[in-house]
Amino acid sequence: MNDLFLAAGKNAYSYQSLVADLNRIQTGQRYVSSPTNHPYEVFLAIVHSLVHDYEIELLDGELSASELLAQGVDQDSLRETVPINTSRPVGNLTELFERIRGSTSWKLTLYTSGTTGRPKKVTHNLITLSRNVVVSEKHASDVWVLAFLPTHMAGLQVFLQAFMNRNPLIYAFGEDMTRLSELLRQHQVTHISATPTYYRTALQLLTGEYPSVRSVAYGGEGFDSVLHTNMTSLFPQARFRNIYASTETGSLLIGNGEWVKIPEGLKPFIAIQQGELMVHRSLLGYMHAREEEADWFATGDLVEQVGEDRIRIVSRKSDFINTGGNKVNPLEVEAVLREVPGVQDVCVKGKPNSILGQIVVAEIVIGEGEDGQVIKQRAKHYAVERLQQWKVPRMIYIVPHMEPSRTGKKVRQ
Repeated sequence: MNDLFLAAGKNAYSYQSLVADLNRIQTGQRYVSSPTNHPYEVFLAIVHSLVHDYEIELLDGELSASELLAQGVDQDSLRETVPINTSRPVGNLTELFERIRGSTSWKLTLYTSGTTGRPKKVTHNLITLSRNVVVSEKHASDVWVLAFLPTHMAGLQVFLQAFMNRNPLIYAFGEDMTRLSELLRQHQVTHISATPTYYRTALQLLTGEYPSVRSVAYGGEGFDSVLHTNMTSLFPQARFRNIYASTETGSLLIGNGEWVKIPEGLKPFIAIQQGELMVHRSLLGYMHAREEEADWFATGDLVEQVGEDRIRIVSRKSDFINTGGNKVNPLEVEAVLREVPGVQDVCVKGKPNSILGQIVVAEIVIGEGEDGQVIKQRAKHYAVERLQQWKVPRMIYIVPHMEPSRTGKKVRQ
């Protein structure tokens, strides 16, 4: 079995060194915050809290003092410690996992990304966080790319799946993404999960085929069929999955292509009201800012249903653009503009307008050597031919690249 726990930058950490570092820690930290969001620092703290069975709170290392204070966390709180029993060191990996399985009080609190407003605080236990984690001999040889921030839900999901199977994690987020091709080949990566925005950038960094990759998962944003087609040539041996997850629910639904399936056991707890996906509160973590104890939680995701058990995410409710009383789904417009030859990426958003409320604008990244004016004219033509008049972007901007959010998603606000 590969003893590598995590490769991040120029450093590698083994499972044996993880055990040794766990035993060096004399007190637990109530709040986990790494200024650089370093994955080893974050995951070491999480494992320590699991082994010693105490509650922790994950904080994005990029949050400013004022942003932390808005969540009720001041500098004194960051220094808050938790007493532990140092007379019970972890002897080996077997004992480490036995103690984790025996934890009863452990809880982890984290925050929503805040892309649609102030971040919300959500607390999970190990059951809700590991709902879709599969531990078996089949996964013993998996090697995972970590392409999410370690302090957010998606990063936690990848961590738990890899860690519970004692798999290696290869960090490739932020600046480390530039080494993605090298890392995939060097470590013979088998599994990768990321946002479509991450994959669009990856397409510019990857060449040839990566036959070691057996599983590619999309999550965090709407499914992109053009992107999917391009990805299949890079990963010819991979099974592609689409995952629906959120900070409030953890990983919830899994499917192929743009459709995700509602498992038989979850059907009583999933509903659609006026086109919006609703989740029963029994599937949620504890939401600190929730004002009412309603049985159903509105996710803010608009969906389309086919049959009894398949749904397609149409868009985030908050992403819709209201232009002159007409609602525009930016994902629909982006899908059209991505078909334009020479276009590498697109972000459609609403721009305030005194007459219409908002107008539709598009930011486009073009391929090297392409003529920006030609691409803009071509994009306008595609939009006029394929979209209703009010969905056609009033303005099209050529931009050098898409600046993603902290969590690797598109910024539409």
